[in-house]
Amino acid sequence: MRTFLSRSKNPGCKTRADDKNAGHAGGVPRARQDAQASIARLPARVQVKDRNGVWELRVDGIFRGDYLKKEHAVAAVALANWTLR
Repeated sequence: MRTFLSRSKNPGCKTRADDKNAGHAGGVPRARQDAQASIARLPARVQVKDRNGVWELRVDGIFRGDYLKKEHAVAAVALANWTLR
């Protein structure tokens, strides 16, 4: 006959959930954390910023255009990202 103890009765007891999440921070695998950290360190090649209603697009720090509508700027960002592949 097996006896199952709750965590409150045996604080040193490990569960399967503990083993499953070993090496994870917040449920994210270490490999993904490392990849996200390396991406975060890379400078953004395509940058867009709003300056008083005018959207400025830069690619690798080089000015590429001003847009009066956000939708047009977003389309230009998508096109710039696609061409950098």
